[in-house]
Amino acid sequence: MVFLRTKQIKNKTYYYIVEAFREAGKIKQRVVMYVGTVENMLKKLRVAEEVLKKRP
Repeated sequence: MVFLRTKQIKNKTYYYIVEAFREAGKIKQRVVMYVGTVENMLKKLRVAEEVLKKRP
């Protein structure tokens, strides 16, 4: 299962995409991707939106 994790560091919120998996019968987690702050996520979404608009 994949989910979004938040961390508060010095009054800023950072986001990570985290995956849960089983290893030797125990549930473990690993960070799949560091997303960053909300501002960073919005920048990435705007860029993706522009790329999609240019596609035929």
